[in-house]
Amino acid sequence: MSFTIDNHVLKKYSGKDKNVTIPDGITEIGDEAFSRNTSGFKTVVIPSSVTKIDWRAFSNTKITKMSLPNGITEIGNNAFQGCHNLKQIILPDSLEELGFGAFEECESLTKINLPKGLTAIHSDTFLACFGLEKVSLPEGITEIDYKAFYRCKSLREIILPNTLEKLGTLAFGLCENARKLHLPESLRVIGEFSFWCCKGLDRVEIPEGVTTIEPAAFCSCTGLKSVTLPSTITCIKDRAFCGCERLKSIEFPEGLNKIDSELMSGCTSLESVTIPESVRSIELWAFVDCPNLKEITIPYNVTKIGECALGYYIDTHGNRGLPGMPYPIDGGFTIKGYAYTEAERYANDNGFRFVELN
Repeated sequence: MSFTIDNHVLKKYSGKDKNVTIPDGITEIGDEAFSRNTSGFKTVVIPSSVTKIDWRAFSNTKITKMSLPNGITEIGNNAFQGCHNLKQIILPDSLEELGFGAFEECESLTKINLPKGLTAIHSDTFLACFGLEKVSLPEGITEIDYKAFYRCKSLREIILPNTLEKLGTLAFGLCENARKLHLPESLRVIGEFSFWCCKGLDRVEIPEGVTTIEPAAFCSCTGLKSVTLPSTITCIKDRAFCGCERLKSIEFPEGLNKIDSELMSGCTSLESVTIPESVRSIELWAFVDCPNLKEITIPYNVTKIGECALGYYIDTHGNRGLPGMPYPIDGGFTIKGYAYTEAERYANDNGFRFVELN
């Protein structure tokens, strides 16, 4: 007998058929039920009695397509991981839980529609799905977790549902061909490295409601030319926009109290920055390696400017001394500010031109 069954749970398939039909009455496909079968089956027909697919049930198999019947509510962790030939899968409307790494490394999968019953996209769910071009994310999803779409290098459009509140670390990291990004007004937190190395993005409009941008969220988005920040932002953490080489200007909103360390480092085209009155500190290396930023206006309330925060670049080749060390930018740097403030102190200590404001 090709099927090992225990109390309506399919434990193992040991047959050699290329097209497999699971018997009626099965309610659960157990851990690794098909993953250890090396016969090379390509299709599996699942009966409507099945409600759950367990851990690694079909992982590393050669299936090419599958339609899951209505009635399945849960797909377990890594259930289809490493199914390199899987080109099409239809998920049922009854699905409520999609496990960690469920479709990780399904590199032939080009599109997928997710049902409305899901509330989260968990870690690694679509990691390294190199062929994935389009994903339809339904209303109801509130969180996209760690590396959920990491290295989906064919993904070109990212449209997120209006219920989304949080983007996790590296959620869309290294989606280097993404061209369009729509962030919903429900969003509150953009996680660490969320869009790291999304080199195809040229415009980002962060909606009202977002309060926090975590470290390196848009780091190395080398094609980014325009960023719009909302009035609700209170915290932008270190390196959030570092390495955005084509970004020419940025206007920070009132309410932000700190320009964090290396926040704009390596923004080599940056020419204009607006710092609001609410800012109290500009941390070390905040604008290092921004050679086209020749002057900046510092508000009266700034009480701390960190080491090499303004007016320095990194000498990567050691032309002026030790490689990797900061040196004053060529052509000088001008700080506009108020007398007897931190702005004047920083300008004097670093040999920069200071222009007093009335």
